[in-house]
Amino acid sequence: MSPTDQQLLEQIRSPFTRELGFRKLIETYQKRVYQVIRRMVLIHEDADDLTQNTFIKAYRYLDKFEGNSSI
Repeated sequence: MSPTDQQLLEQIRSPFTRELGFRKLIETYQKRVYQVIRRMVLIHEDADDLTQNTFIKAYRYLDKFEGNSSI
């Protein structure tokens, strides 16, 4: 069973569970993010790199996420 967005955000916002929560976020959304990017990019390796960059940026800016929309 996948955690809800709210549960993920609570884990990520806690300094004690931030890393675990972010790992769960990646596990939950990695395939979907990759599929969206793959439709735009023809080369698999490029899509993988862009997917990774997407999660790196998400990690950097999660503290600014207000939760007014879904992840």
